[in-house]
Amino acid sequence: MFEIRYKIVLSEYDDFKGQDGFLQIRAGNFSFGKIWSDELDDIMPTESLCDWMERLVRVCKYLETEDYIALSIVDFFDDWLEFRREGETVWVGEIHAPKKVGTMDIEREQLQVTSCEWKDQPVSYKELCDEVYRKAGEYIRYLKENNEDEDGFECLLNEYEVIRTIESKAFSDEVLQGIVHKGEELLHMRAVAFRYKQLGMSAQEMIDNLELLRKEVDTEEAEDLILVLMDQIGGCSHSDLRIF
Repeated sequence: MFEIRYKIVLSEYDDFKGQDGFLQIRAGNFSFGKIWSDELDDIMPTESLCDWMERLVRVCKYLETEDYIALSIVDFFDDWLEFRREGETVWVGEIHAPKKVGTMDIEREQLQVTSCEWKDQPVSYKELCDEVYRKAGEYIRYLKENNEDEDGFECLLNEYEVIRTIESKAFSDEVLQGIVHKGEELLHMRAVAFRYKQLGMSAQEMIDNLELLRKEVDTEEAEDLILVLMDQIGGCSHSDLRIF
C-alpha cells in the first residue's frame, strides 16, 4: 500500500494559494511526515507542497529506467526516502545517509546508509505511480481553481518551473491513459478532458479521443461521465456524447 496525504495551509505570506502545507507518505506499515490538526496550522512548520509534488513526480519518472532512487528530505541533514525497484515491485524506506557537498535533491547512486527509520516496504510500481500522479493532478487542479484572483494559473506556470513540471507530467497523455481504467474515479476522466482541452482539440476531436477510453469505463457510471465531459469540453450537446 502506498498513500500520499497532504493538507494545504494558507498564509498571508504565501506567494500563491496552495504553496505550503503538511504532507505524509505511507508505505506498507510505516509512514513519513504528519498531518497536524487545524489548531496547529499556525504553530507547526509547513513544507513546500509544490516542491514535494514535483520531486515525487520525478521519482516515478526516473524509476521507469532506474532501479535505485533516493529522495532527500531537505529539512533534515541526513534523511532520505529510498526507492529500490525490482521488476514491478518498489521497496520503500526512510533511511539515514550523509549528504555531502554537491548532493542533489534526488540521487540515483546507492547511498552509504548509516541507519534507517524503516525500510523494505513493498509497493507495486503501478500503485506508486498511480497515487503520485493522482495526488499531483489533484494538487494542480487546486492551484488552478484557487489562484484565479491572484496572478492567474498561467502566470504561476510561467513563474514557477516546478508547477509546470508537475502539470506537464501529471497530465501527460501517457499517464492519463495508464490510470484511467474500469472502476477508477471519474476524477481521472475529468483530467483526461482537461488535458485534451489544453492541447487545443476541438469538441469533436476530444470526443473521438475519449471514444478510445469508452470500453474502460463502467457502464453504470456512463451518465455521470457524460455530464462531466460536457462540463469540461463545453459546447457539446448530450446527443454529441451518446457514444457512451
